[in-house]
Amino acid sequence: QEEKEAQDEILEMLDGDLKPYFPDEKDRLDILLGKFINRHPERQRLRVLFCRQEKGVYYFGAKKFKLEREREELYCTVAGKERITLAEFVSGTVEKVEKHFKKSPEKFMDFTQPNS
Repeated sequence: QEEKEAQDEILEMLDGDLKPYFPDEKDRLDILLGKFINRHPERQRLRVLFCRQEKGVYYFGAKKFKLEREREELYCTVAGKERITLAEFVSGTVEKVEKHFKKSPEKFMDFTQPNS
């Protein structure tokens, strides 16, 4: 059911001017992250900042974090520190990541290139 809803939302966005986050269809956690990003008011900014490294491990800009689900909430853990909700993580990180990127773009991973 969640997979179908996520696909429908993506198709709806493609009909408009929005570019959606495309989750890995085999990864339930990534589907939930996709729903969070694609429903977020600042989804265009978030979409380009999130990158899946492997199941449950993501980059948000250059910040690596572990994503987990507990009940209906998504949680992030950065560098083994305090666990916070995905919404709290995003609200406290977006501006910091963009500000840091403008100062030091070379420190960010280039996700458009194949892994070496």
